[in-house]
Amino acid sequence: MPLLVAATSRELAAGISRLRTPVASALLGIGRERAARRMREVLAAGRPSRILEIGLAGGLAQDLRPGDVVVGEWVAELGADGRAGPRLPLHPTAASRGLAALERAGITARLGGIVESSRQLPGVEKREIGRATGAIAVDMETAAIRRAAEGLPHLSLRVIFDPVDEDLAVPFEAVGPTGSVRWGALFLRLVRSPGTLRALVRDGLRSRRVFGALARATSVLEFVP
Repeated sequence: MPLLVAATSRELAAGISRLRTPVASALLGIGRERAARRMREVLAAGRPSRILEIGLAGGLAQDLRPGDVVVGEWVAELGADGRAGPRLPLHPTAASRGLAALERAGITARLGGIVESSRQLPGVEKREIGRATGAIAVDMETAAIRRAAEGLPHLSLRVIFDPVDEDLAVPFEAVGPTGSVRWGALFLRLVRSPGTLRALVRDGLRSRRVFGALARATSVLEFVP
């Protein structure tokens, strides 16, 4: 049976919402350490036929907008010094079949590199990292999943939430391990930076469209071998 994995409960719920067949799933938690630990636990219990990793990502390419779909071609870990490590190729057959299936369903998707970061990146850093690495998206788990899934077909599907020129409204310290909001920390951010409220409204308005795109794309890929 294939295994569907996501970092946050909302991403996983969106991915499952339109599936037509049973699928094993696992909630990994945000960040490379949580994702790696949880993937090791899941794979120790049984080897799936393939892994479909889904979630949101930040855009690193100027032409990617919220709701755009990205299929990972390779992933590189971003170090504490801001430099990317070597490229780890993602499963080429899974990626090509996934792209073809999305195209048949009328969904435009981009094949490209992903940078895995251990922290939230502001817009100015995203632009620089995109230029330096050639990656088109940034997330916090793909490299960890790739390493744990060595030898298994692994398709990374990401939907852009924040484009390259934007910062996320909710700071990392206000997000729990599986994506829940820590309201106290968010309130402090609002007190210190009232302009955050406008960004929160912006992100809230786009959420439905972005998670809808994630649900639709996942449903298309559930039958891709």
